Amino acid sequence: MMQKVELRQDMFLVSEPGPRARGLVAAFCDLMGREAEFVALTRDTCESDLKQRREIRDGALVWANQAPVEAALHGRVLVLEGVDKAERNVLPTLNNLIENREMALDDGTFLTSPERFDALARERAAAGATTEAAAAAALEAEGLRRASQAFVVVAIGVPVPKFAGNPLDPPLRSRFSCFDLKREGIATRLATLVNVGTASDPADPAAVRQLARLADALDGARDADADAAAEKLQKQKALTTTTEAAAAASSPAPSARIYARAAAPFLTPLSVG
Repeated sequence: MMQKVELRQDMFLVSEPGPRARGLVAAFCDLMGREAEFVALTRDTCESDLKQRREIRDGALVWANQAPVEAALHGRVLVLEGVDKAERNVLPTLNNLIENREMALDDGTFLTSPERFDALARERAAAGATTEAAAAAALEAEGLRRASQAFVVVAIGVPVPKFAGNPLDPPLRSRFSCFDLKREGIATRLATLVNVGTASDPADPAAVRQLARLADALDGARDADADAAAEKLQKQKALTTTTEAAAAASSPAPSARIYARAAAPFLTPLSVG
Protein backbone atom coordinates (compact mmCIF):
# COMPACT_ATOMS: atom_id res chain seq x y z
CA MET A 1 0.00 0.00 0.00
CA MET A 2 2.89 2.37 0.72
CA GLN A 3 4.29 1.64 -2.75
CA LYS A 4 0.98 2.41 -4.43
CA VAL A 5 0.64 5.66 -2.52
CA GLU A 6 4.13 6.72 -3.64
CA LEU A 7 3.20 5.86 -7.22
CA ARG A 8 -0.12 7.70 -6.82
CA GLN A 9 -2.12 4.64 -7.81
CA ASP A 10 -5.55 3.83 -6.39
CA MET A 11 -6.08 0.43 -4.76
CA PHE A 12 -8.81 -2.17 -4.66
CA LEU A 13 -8.71 -4.68 -1.80
CA VAL A 14 -10.65 -7.86 -2.56
CA SER A 15 -11.59 -9.58 0.67
CA GLU A 16 -14.20 -11.88 2.11
CA PRO A 17 -17.03 -10.25 4.10
CA GLY A 18 -15.77 -8.94 7.40
CA PRO A 19 -13.77 -6.10 8.95
CA ARG A 20 -10.33 -7.34 7.92
CA ALA A 21 -9.81 -5.10 4.87
CA ARG A 22 -11.29 -2.09 6.65
CA GLY A 23 -9.02 -2.69 9.62
CA LEU A 24 -6.00 -2.95 7.31
CA VAL A 25 -6.78 0.45 5.77
CA ALA A 26 -7.29 1.97 9.23
CA ALA A 27 -3.94 0.57 10.39
CA PHE A 28 -2.24 1.95 7.26
CA CYS A 29 -3.68 5.42 7.81
CA ASP A 30 -2.65 5.33 11.47
CA LEU A 31 0.88 4.26 10.55
CA MET A 32 1.28 6.92 7.86
CA GLY A 33 -0.50 9.66 9.82
CA ARG A 34 -3.11 10.12 7.11
CA GLU A 35 -6.68 11.26 7.54
CA ALA A 36 -9.39 9.17 5.92
CA GLU A 37 -12.93 9.66 4.64
CA PHE A 38 -15.22 6.64 4.62
CA VAL A 39 -18.13 5.92 2.27
CA ALA A 40 -20.24 2.77 2.56
CA LEU A 41 -21.72 2.15 -0.89
CA THR A 42 -25.14 0.51 -1.04
CA ARG A 43 -27.93 0.10 -3.56
CA ASP A 44 -29.43 3.37 -2.24
CA THR A 45 -26.27 5.43 -2.77
CA CYS A 46 -26.86 8.28 -5.22
CA GLU A 47 -24.75 11.06 -6.72
CA SER A 48 -25.60 13.50 -3.94
CA ASP A 49 -23.94 11.11 -1.47
CA LEU A 50 -20.72 11.43 -3.47
CA LYS A 51 -20.85 15.13 -4.39
CA GLN A 52 -22.74 17.70 -2.34
CA ARG A 53 -25.92 18.04 -0.32
CA ARG A 54 -28.11 20.91 0.71
CA GLU A 55 -27.87 21.62 4.43
CA ILE A 56 -29.15 24.35 6.73
CA ARG A 57 -26.36 26.00 8.72
CA ASP A 58 -26.96 29.03 10.93
CA GLY A 59 -30.31 29.57 9.25
CA ALA A 60 -28.82 29.57 5.73
CA LEU A 61 -29.16 26.96 3.01
CA VAL A 62 -25.69 25.94 1.84
CA TRP A 63 -24.02 23.21 -0.19
CA ALA A 64 -22.11 20.74 2.01
CA ASN A 65 -19.27 18.70 0.54
CA GLN A 66 -19.55 14.96 0.96
CA ALA A 67 -16.69 12.60 1.84
CA PRO A 68 -15.22 12.13 -1.69
CA VAL A 69 -15.05 15.88 -2.29
CA GLU A 70 -13.52 16.56 1.12
CA ALA A 71 -10.95 13.83 0.59
CA ALA A 72 -9.99 15.16 -2.85
CA LEU A 73 -9.67 18.78 -1.69
CA HIS A 74 -7.67 18.07 1.48
CA GLY A 75 -5.53 15.15 0.31
CA ARG A 76 -7.09 12.44 2.45
CA VAL A 77 -7.54 8.72 1.89
CA LEU A 78 -10.98 7.95 0.47
CA VAL A 79 -12.22 4.51 1.54
CA LEU A 80 -15.02 3.14 -0.65
CA GLU A 81 -16.43 0.00 0.95
CA GLY A 82 -18.93 -2.12 -0.92
CA VAL A 83 -18.01 -1.16 -4.49
CA ASP A 84 -19.68 -4.38 -5.61
CA LYS A 85 -23.01 -3.01 -4.29
CA ALA A 86 -22.89 0.29 -6.20
CA GLU A 87 -25.61 0.87 -8.77
CA ARG A 88 -24.84 1.63 -12.40
CA ASN A 89 -25.93 5.26 -12.15
CA VAL A 90 -23.13 6.19 -9.71
CA LEU A 91 -20.33 4.32 -11.48
CA PRO A 92 -19.63 7.13 -14.03
CA THR A 93 -19.17 9.58 -11.16
CA LEU A 94 -16.74 7.27 -9.41
CA ASN A 95 -14.94 6.47 -12.65
CA ASN A 96 -14.38 10.15 -13.52
CA LEU A 97 -13.15 10.94 -10.02
CA ILE A 98 -10.74 8.00 -9.94
CA GLU A 99 -9.41 8.31 -13.49
CA ASN A 100 -9.30 12.07 -14.07
CA ARG A 101 -9.66 13.51 -10.54
CA GLU A 102 -12.55 15.57 -11.93
CA MET A 103 -16.11 16.11 -10.76
CA ALA A 104 -18.80 18.67 -11.61
CA LEU A 105 -20.25 19.85 -8.31
CA ASP A 106 -23.81 20.99 -7.66
CA ASP A 107 -22.83 24.46 -6.42
CA GLY A 108 -21.51 25.34 -9.88
CA THR A 109 -17.84 24.69 -9.18
CA PHE A 110 -15.68 22.08 -10.86
CA LEU A 111 -13.17 19.80 -9.17
CA THR A 112 -10.15 19.33 -11.40
CA SER A 113 -6.88 17.43 -11.26
CA PRO A 114 -3.81 19.18 -9.80
CA GLU A 115 -1.85 18.79 -13.05
CA ARG A 116 -4.53 20.50 -15.12
CA PHE A 117 -5.12 23.22 -12.53
CA ASP A 118 -1.41 24.03 -12.26
CA ALA A 119 -1.06 24.08 -16.07
CA LEU A 120 -3.93 26.56 -16.37
CA ALA A 121 -2.43 28.71 -13.63
CA ARG A 122 0.93 28.79 -15.41
CA GLU A 123 -0.68 29.68 -18.74
CA ARG A 124 -2.70 32.49 -17.17
CA ALA A 125 0.33 33.78 -15.27
CA ALA A 126 2.41 33.85 -18.47
CA ALA A 127 -0.34 35.54 -20.48
CA GLY A 128 -1.18 38.14 -17.84
CA ALA A 129 2.35 38.81 -16.56
CA THR A 130 1.38 37.89 -13.01
CA THR A 131 2.38 35.29 -10.43
CA GLU A 132 1.13 31.72 -10.42
CA ALA A 133 -0.37 32.22 -6.95
CA ALA A 134 -2.46 35.14 -8.20
CA ALA A 135 -3.51 33.16 -11.27
CA ALA A 136 -4.49 30.20 -9.08
CA ALA A 137 -6.56 32.49 -6.85
CA ALA A 138 -8.31 33.86 -9.94
CA LEU A 139 -9.11 30.35 -11.14
CA GLU A 140 -10.58 29.43 -7.75
CA ALA A 141 -12.68 32.60 -7.83
CA GLU A 142 -14.04 31.47 -11.20
CA GLY A 143 -15.14 28.11 -9.78
CA LEU A 144 -12.22 25.75 -10.41
CA ARG A 145 -11.23 23.71 -7.36
CA ARG A 146 -7.86 21.98 -7.25
CA ALA A 147 -7.71 18.35 -6.10
CA SER A 148 -4.77 17.54 -3.85
CA GLN A 149 -1.89 15.44 -5.14
CA ALA A 150 -1.99 13.43 -1.91
CA PHE A 151 -5.54 12.26 -2.61
CA VAL A 152 -5.77 8.47 -2.93
CA VAL A 153 -8.69 6.05 -3.22
CA VAL A 154 -8.84 2.65 -1.53
CA ALA A 155 -11.83 0.54 -2.59
CA ILE A 156 -12.99 -2.54 -0.69
CA GLY A 157 -15.16 -5.27 -2.14
CA VAL A 158 -15.91 -8.97 -2.12
CA PRO A 159 -15.18 -11.42 -4.95
CA VAL A 160 -18.18 -11.69 -7.28
CA PRO A 161 -19.79 -14.10 -8.26
CA LYS A 162 -18.61 -16.14 -5.29
CA PHE A 163 -20.58 -13.69 -3.17
CA ALA A 164 -23.69 -11.76 -4.13
CA GLY A 165 -23.06 -8.41 -5.80
CA ASN A 166 -22.47 -6.59 -9.06
CA PRO A 167 -19.25 -7.31 -10.96
CA LEU A 168 -17.23 -4.20 -11.67
CA ASP A 169 -17.33 -2.74 -15.14
CA PRO A 170 -14.01 -3.16 -17.01
CA PRO A 171 -13.43 0.64 -17.30
CA LEU A 172 -13.77 1.07 -13.54
CA ARG A 173 -11.86 -2.09 -12.69
CA SER A 174 -8.89 -0.98 -14.80
CA ARG A 175 -8.43 2.15 -12.67
CA PHE A 176 -7.33 0.15 -9.64
CA SER A 177 -4.35 -1.90 -8.60
CA CYS A 178 -6.09 -4.93 -7.12
CA PHE A 179 -4.87 -7.08 -4.27
CA ASP A 180 -6.55 -10.24 -3.03
CA LEU A 181 -6.54 -10.60 0.75
CA LYS A 182 -6.36 -14.32 1.27
CA ARG A 183 -8.08 -15.90 4.22
CA GLU A 184 -5.91 -16.31 7.28
CA GLY A 185 -4.82 -19.86 8.07
CA ILE A 186 -4.85 -21.56 11.44
CA ALA A 187 -1.17 -20.81 12.05
CA THR A 188 -1.69 -17.07 11.56
CA ARG A 189 -4.72 -17.08 13.80
CA LEU A 190 -2.85 -19.00 16.49
CA ALA A 191 -0.04 -16.43 16.46
CA THR A 192 -2.55 -13.57 16.65
CA LEU A 193 -4.48 -15.09 19.54
CA VAL A 194 -1.32 -15.96 21.49
CA ASN A 195 -0.23 -12.31 21.31
CA VAL A 196 -3.50 -11.28 22.95
CA GLY A 197 -2.23 -12.50 26.32
CA THR A 198 0.18 -10.59 28.54
CA ALA A 199 3.15 -11.65 30.65
CA SER A 200 1.07 -11.58 33.83
CA ASP A 201 -1.98 -13.14 32.18
CA PRO A 202 -0.85 -15.38 29.29
CA ALA A 203 -3.33 -16.90 26.88
CA ASP A 204 -4.35 -20.51 27.47
CA PRO A 205 -2.84 -22.59 24.61
CA ALA A 206 -5.75 -25.06 24.61
CA ALA A 207 -8.32 -22.26 24.43
CA VAL A 208 -6.32 -20.55 21.68
CA ARG A 209 -6.26 -23.72 19.55
CA GLN A 210 -10.00 -24.23 20.05
CA LEU A 211 -10.76 -20.64 19.01
CA ALA A 212 -8.55 -20.96 15.91
CA ARG A 213 -10.25 -24.20 14.89
CA LEU A 214 -13.68 -22.67 15.48
CA ALA A 215 -12.82 -19.66 13.30
CA ASP A 216 -11.55 -21.91 10.53
CA ALA A 217 -14.70 -24.05 10.71
CA LEU A 218 -16.94 -20.96 10.52
CA ASP A 219 -15.02 -19.68 7.50
CA GLY A 220 -15.40 -23.05 5.81
CA ALA A 221 -19.14 -23.06 6.46
CA ARG A 222 -19.45 -19.53 5.09
CA ASP A 223 -17.54 -20.49 1.95
CA ALA A 224 -19.86 -23.47 1.46
CA ASP A 225 -22.91 -21.24 1.88
CA ALA A 226 -21.50 -18.71 -0.60
CA ASP A 227 -20.79 -21.41 -3.19
CA ALA A 228 -24.28 -22.84 -2.74
CA ALA A 229 -25.85 -19.38 -3.09
CA ALA A 230 -23.86 -18.68 -6.26
CA GLU A 231 -24.87 -22.03 -7.77
CA LYS A 232 -28.51 -21.39 -6.86
CA LEU A 233 -28.39 -17.95 -8.47
CA GLN A 234 -26.97 -19.38 -11.68
CA LYS A 235 -29.71 -22.02 -11.78
CA GLN A 236 -32.40 -19.39 -11.24
CA LYS A 237 -31.02 -17.26 -14.07
CA ALA A 238 -30.92 -20.26 -16.41
CA LEU A 239 -34.47 -21.26 -15.44
CA THR A 240 -35.76 -17.73 -15.98
CA THR A 241 -34.14 -17.53 -19.42
CA THR A 242 -35.58 -20.92 -20.43
CA THR A 243 -39.08 -19.99 -19.18
CA GLU A 244 -39.07 -16.67 -21.04
CA ALA A 245 -37.93 -18.34 -24.26
CA ALA A 246 -40.62 -21.01 -23.97
CA ALA A 247 -43.31 -18.41 -23.30
CA ALA A 248 -42.22 -16.36 -26.31
CA ALA A 249 -42.22 -19.43 -28.56
CA SER A 250 -45.67 -20.61 -27.42
CA SER A 251 -47.38 -17.20 -27.68
CA PRO A 252 -49.09 -16.73 -31.06
CA ALA A 253 -48.30 -13.64 -33.06
CA PRO A 254 -51.01 -10.95 -32.75
CA SER A 255 -53.31 -10.85 -35.73
CA ALA A 256 -54.13 -7.79 -37.82
CA ARG A 257 -57.63 -7.74 -36.28
CA ILE A 258 -56.20 -7.24 -32.79
CA TYR A 259 -54.06 -4.32 -33.96
CA ALA A 260 -57.04 -2.75 -35.74
CA ARG A 261 -59.25 -3.10 -32.65
CA ALA A 262 -56.60 -1.51 -30.44
CA ALA A 263 -56.08 1.42 -32.79
CA ALA A 264 -59.77 2.08 -33.52
CA PRO A 265 -60.33 4.65 -30.70
CA PHE A 266 -57.45 6.77 -32.00
CA LEU A 267 -58.56 6.86 -35.63
CA THR A 268 -60.71 9.76 -36.88
CA PRO A 269 -63.22 8.78 -39.58
CA LEU A 270 -62.91 10.70 -42.84
CA SER A 271 -65.94 12.76 -43.87
CA VAL A 272 -66.96 12.73 -47.52
CA GLY A 273 -68.23 16.14 -48.64
